[in-house]
Amino acid sequence: MNVPERTTTRSWLRHWLPRLALAAGFVVAYFLVGRPIRVGLIHGIIGPLLSLIDTPRALEFALTLVPEKPVVRLPSLHNVQYYAPGGLYFWAPAALLIAHAPRRPYWLVHGGLVVALSLVGLAGFTIGYGWANWGFDAQRFVEAYVLRTVSLGFPLLVQTGHVGQLGPPRRTVAAAGQGSPAFRWRPRALRGLPEARLSRWSRDGRSPGSQDGWC
Repeated sequence: MNVPERTTTRSWLRHWLPRLALAAGFVVAYFLVGRPIRVGLIHGIIGPLLSLIDTPRALEFALTLVPEKPVVRLPSLHNVQYYAPGGLYFWAPAALLIAHAPRRPYWLVHGGLVVALSLVGLAGFTIGYGWANWGFDAQRFVEAYVLRTVSLGFPLLVQTGHVGQLGPPRRTVAAAGQGSPAFRWRPRALRGLPEARLSRWSRDGRSPGSQDGWC
């Protein structure tokens, strides 16, 4: 491996290793903290609230909470269940967003979209459980199509630059007008002088307005 290739490899490692480590830490934190919160949300809030629905339709179903899982099910209906906000369609795209732009809150925006759509699915599940069967159809549509499309499409839009930049703009040397000698800031006394004379004065430690060096 020659010197340029070794330098490129080191630069790539310096750029991506901290980002990948941060994304991996996010995934670990999600499973250690986020998943228990989801389980508590189902067993401590959503399940008890659904059990308060006392309609003739609700009495036809048996509401079941699965131990140690963030899901509520209706066993009498095939494949009718509701998972707490989060899951694979949250943490996997969020980890990618953190690795792509760790200083930008894209993953928070993505998480907000996932939670909002999941709550829409919960509204459909509630309507289906207590009042009308179309609520289950609405829940399935939101979770199977809308939520998955948004969850997977948002990181793609961020990657391709179709989502506006969040946070303060980056300051670069080129953007500040200091990337080339033609735009280098100079004192008023030195403006308009040839670059060669400026370089010579810089090496000698003198300026046209001073015989004793830079002030």
